[in-house]
Amino acid sequence: IWGDYHNVPADPTVVWWEWDVLDRELAAIGAPILRVPGNHEITDLPTRDVFLRRYGAMPNAVRANNVLFLLLSTAWIPADGDSTESRYVHGVPLDRAQLDFVSTELDVDTHEHAFVVVHHVHWWKEDAIWWKTVHPRLVEKKVRAVIAGDYGPTKYSHRVVDGITYVHASIAVEPGDEMLRMNDEARQLSQQLDCYLHFTVNGDDVQFDVRTV
Repeated sequence: IWGDYHNVPADPTVVWWEWDVLDRELAAIGAPILRVPGNHEITDLPTRDVFLRRYGAMPNAVRANNVLFLLLSTAWIPADGDSTESRYVHGVPLDRAQLDFVSTELDVDTHEHAFVVVHHVHWWKEDAIWWKTVHPRLVEKKVRAVIAGDYGPTKYSHRVVDGITYVHASIAVEPGDEMLRMNDEARQLSQQLDCYLHFTVNGDDVQFDVRTV
């Protein structure tokens, strides 16, 4: 959602309406919808309260048959009483509580496949803190993929590290004129197709396709 992004603080009535519109469209899919917040979904206390009221606290673990979904927040979530007006466009690293949550859930060996879902592409750079703090906790824990929905320098990327697929795909409004004038990255993004991922789990086999919009 847009999240009433340019108003500080955001108007919760507007944000609630945006979620209603989106949820009505998603309902047509006919499958469970699991959500993680990004830098538009939670930007301040009003947007935080709307998200938590509608969808519950983060992080979250959902088990479906033999599949575990770990839903984590790379979005900044303000604490009670925090009136900071900061957007944290690029998100924040996973804190100790979320890291421990990941380890605890993965140690419960009742799944054959695990998927980690976040918003931001925090593993893009080779020296990213992700590789030191998060990735080691995922290795040899039946994690098949780590999935992000934001765009980084591209709208899609894919790599495999220690048997874990890192992939992101994004559907985003085309960069506006201001962004296009600002940097080459925005011009590159404007030429790429919006896309999403379709994963198939069949016994021990996990495959995914990239679908363009």
